[in-house]
Amino acid sequence: MAQKLFRDPLYDYISIDRDKDAWLLDLVNCRELQRLRYICQLGLCQLTYPGSTHSRFSHSLGVMHLMKECLSHLKRDRRKCFGPLDEEALLAAALLHDIGHSPFSHATEEIFGDHETMGVTLIGSPSSEIHETLSKHAAELPSKVAALLEKGAEAQLWQKSLISSQLDLDRLDYLRRDSLYSGAEYGHFDCLRIIHTMELREKIIEERHQKLLGWNDLKQ
Repeated sequence: MAQKLFRDPLYDYISIDRDKDAWLLDLVNCRELQRLRYICQLGLCQLTYPGSTHSRFSHSLGVMHLMKECLSHLKRDRRKCFGPLDEEALLAAALLHDIGHSPFSHATEEIFGDHETMGVTLIGSPSSEIHETLSKHAAELPSKVAALLEKGAEAQLWQKSLISSQLDLDRLDYLRRDSLYSGAEYGHFDCLRIIHTMELREKIIEERHQKLLGWNDLKQ
């Protein structure tokens, strides 16, 4: 089993299986994602915190890594919760959630536009390498990924909450990563404990059974 390894200061190594997940590695190599290597995660904060020069690219890899950890944990639940392409769509959404960012990140969104809208547009554009790579793996994959990232789009609530919520995987990575690089002390918490006490729960919302994420901190 050949692995592509990325050395990461938070997780030691982030790996992608070159055989099983070759499509995911192709996604990493898309030019729209590679450009994030040159966009600072914290925009202009490096003017005050000189160490905070880390990129949106390293953060995106980190969120993908946490998604792999999360999916591995949730799959242990005997109740079937994953449909066709759900895992692929979640991994891709974790990796691509920031592709719409412009130079200096949030600091210039009023000039260049909302990064979430721009990202969904890139995923849906037939001219983008990202769309081409996703479509090559499965024709319906671009629309599934876009639905996870687009506000108001139809997708399972528990899946969207992994990408965007008050306790999403994006936040779990950037709080720790930004703290590490800036030298601020707020990012010290047990990330893996949060992931490994996560569970799916049933709830009736608008007369429909929905799966939602919950946490059971009694688990050992």
